[in-house]
Amino acid sequence: MEKVLNVTLDRIINDKDRYEKYFMENELLIIETDSSHAYKLNPVFYPLRIDAYSLILILRGEMTIDVNYMTYVMKKNDMMELFSYHLVESLNFSSDFKAYQIVVCPDLYHEIIEYTKLSKVLDCYSGGYHLVKTIETNEIDVLITQIERIKKTMTRGSHHLFKTMIKSELILLLTELAHIKLLHQPSEESSFRHTRCEEIAFQFIQLLVTHCKAEHEVAFYAEKLCITSEYLSRIMKSFSGKSVKVWIQQARVAEAKVLLRKPYSSIYQVADELYFSDQSAFGKFFKKHTGKSPLEYQRESDTMFFIPNVKNTNISEYSRQ
Repeated sequence: MEKVLNVTLDRIINDKDRYEKYFMENELLIIETDSSHAYKLNPVFYPLRIDAYSLILILRGEMTIDVNYMTYVMKKNDMMELFSYHLVESLNFSSDFKAYQIVVCPDLYHEIIEYTKLSKVLDCYSGGYHLVKTIETNEIDVLITQIERIKKTMTRGSHHLFKTMIKSELILLLTELAHIKLLHQPSEESSFRHTRCEEIAFQFIQLLVTHCKAEHEVAFYAEKLCITSEYLSRIMKSFSGKSVKVWIQQARVAEAKVLLRKPYSSIYQVADELYFSDQSAFGKFFKKHTGKSPLEYQRESDTMFFIPNVKNTNISEYSRQ
């Protein structure tokens, strides 16, 4: 978990909070969330990345989530998969919200998909334009049943083959998920198509996620898309109401916040990684767009060690092997 250091699974699990959670060492975490938990939406927590595979299932109500500079509204029977390259900028819930979130460390996730040969299926749509998938009630029920099996197995921590049982149950969960994704795979005739302008806008956002640290000019992205800077600007203005320059600036600010919260990171290192000419230029840019100096922001977020806005219930302790 060295590449993304701002939020890691071991930090979530080992955090000395009062919340309860289902977990297996630093490898697997199951979170049940609902609106009865009185948490405050603290902007200091965001943006964030989780160095893990994460599956979110909405059981009731509505959640608005910003991922990779796009806003998604999730409702009952919606699911979303997130990986370490997904940047989460905010979360908001309705009063009747209820959901499951399953978080799996990268090593365990890749071990399972390699063992099951499911990588191509599980990667279907992952990281693409459609992060939110709506599935049938019976399909959600299948996934929930399997999650409940994992939770029940977690109560058997004294079992000599505890981790083997958990992995087996997780394999079944991901296999069921792969089956559901195959059922929902769109055909060539699918109405899930976009206009040419929408395709360009989505491609630009994907490029921005990958290159925003180093590339700050509109011309770079226009060249990658084989269009003129003026045409790209018109498309993004029409698509989002924001200019390309604003998109780039917001992406740089988001990345700066993520980097400033990395343990032991210096402001000089962050300025260098974001390709600013020097620390002073970075400081002026950051304060202009956030109202705070990098040092002020860093001090505010110093003690943030766990995922915000998530209440974890029903702890299941077990004996470590």
